Amino acid sequence: MPWVKISHNRYRWIKSDEELERLMRPKENFHHVQDDTMEPTWHPATGEMIDSKSRFRQVTKNAGCIELGNENMSPKMEQPKEDTHAIGKMIWDQMEAEHIDYRDLRRDIHETFEYARKHGR
Repeated sequence: MPWVKISHNRYRWIKSDEELERLMRPKENFHHVQDDTMEPTWHPATGEMIDSKSRFRQVTKNAGCIELGNENMSPKMEQPKEDTHAIGKMIWDQMEAEHIDYRDLRRDIHETFEYARKHGR
């Protein structure tokens, strides 16, 4: 038996006539219902063991939390690009207006970080 096209860009190797016949039968439309049960799971917000998906989601929502992991991955909006050149120029102009040498500024920043590191801040 040859390769058979299943759908656009999908092919399947057919091993027997029975398999080909099964694939060629029209598919019946069944309504799929997702089961609400799950293995008992410890809920981190309340500490209780929950074996229902809907109950787990309700307890999560009531605790003021959000559930992550099954969210729809919608395309993110493009963040506006900041004009870093304009921001840098604005800072530079302000430093010149206040007569601040960039070397002094670097030294002051370094001393501040060293002080914070030594004193645990």
